[in-house]
Amino acid sequence: MKINMLRDILNTHRGQFVSVTFNKEDGTERTLSGKVAIPTGEIQRKTKQTQAGDTILTLSVAEGYRTVRLDRILSVRCAGLDVKVAS
Repeated sequence: MKINMLRDILNTHRGQFVSVTFNKEDGTERTLSGKVAIPTGEIQRKTKQTQAGDTILTLSVAEGYRTVRLDRILSVRCAGLDVKVAS
């Protein structure tokens, strides 16, 4: 349910700036800000291949593109919304 809710929010704000707080693989918390990107063509080739079942958010940031697994997201801020996700 958490992933479906996040997917709906992010699809609604595709192309807009969002701020996402998430847990990195090493357990530390990080916040990324950028535009919600549609991972097609060039972007798909440059991002890491993901394991089956992973649902990925791709953000366009100043340095290029960054990906975040939806199951690691703690909160999303966009268009006046501040959504905190329960574990």
